[in-house]
Amino acid sequence: LEREDLLASLREHLRDAGDGEGSMLLVAGEAGAGKTSLVRAFVDRLDHKVLVIQGACDPLTTPRPLSPLYDFAADPGSGLDDLDFDDGTSFHIFEAVLDRMRNTIRPIVMIIEDIHWADDGTLDFLRFVGRRIADTKAMVICTYRDDEVGPDHPLRPVLGQLIPLGTTHRLMVPPLTLEAVRTLAADHEIDPETLLKLTQGNAFYVTEVLAAGYVVPQSVQEAVLARVSRLEDSPR
Repeated sequence: LEREDLLASLREHLRDAGDGEGSMLLVAGEAGAGKTSLVRAFVDRLDHKVLVIQGACDPLTTPRPLSPLYDFAADPGSGLDDLDFDDGTSFHIFEAVLDRMRNTIRPIVMIIEDIHWADDGTLDFLRFVGRRIADTKAMVICTYRDDEVGPDHPLRPVLGQLIPLGTTHRLMVPPLTLEAVRTLAADHEIDPETLLKLTQGNAFYVTEVLAAGYVVPQSVQEAVLARVSRLEDSPR
């Protein structure tokens, strides 16, 4: 619900990529806003003429260097299964991925989830590709939690370098409005205004509370506690 404008923007940039005008899309929003759902809905509507390559960053105690690129290489249909991670340097890997984006018949949709958890190597990859993507047939879609990227977060300077570029576009996934909450709650004995007040329109919270029957479900409890656990003592 209420995502058609965002989907239309993604489709427009995909058409540009098909014409050889690549771009980077930064899909931002708080945890649970529906960033992944938006990207999934976009991908589900694509046909076989588009190559989709997906990777993700993970909240590991010891992050795996270049984790999304390993995911790309693990996909036999990506054309990147021969990436050499044993060379000791990453720049030849960046060049190989960029070459794949330039030399393709089909437009490429490259997805990198949760770049707020990206390691330094992946952040360098974003810098490298973001500055060279204009003459490719690819669109790189990166999702991230903007409420977790403070002034000292390692992603912040990368965003500052990428966003001013004409080929980088930021898409904000907003909270659901009362109308959307009312639509979702139509078959439930829950007051939509109260539900909106409790959840602030967060898509994950709205759908989970509706599914649980107007109690705080375990999934929401765990999601909140996981975030609270990363705070320092005073704010916790």
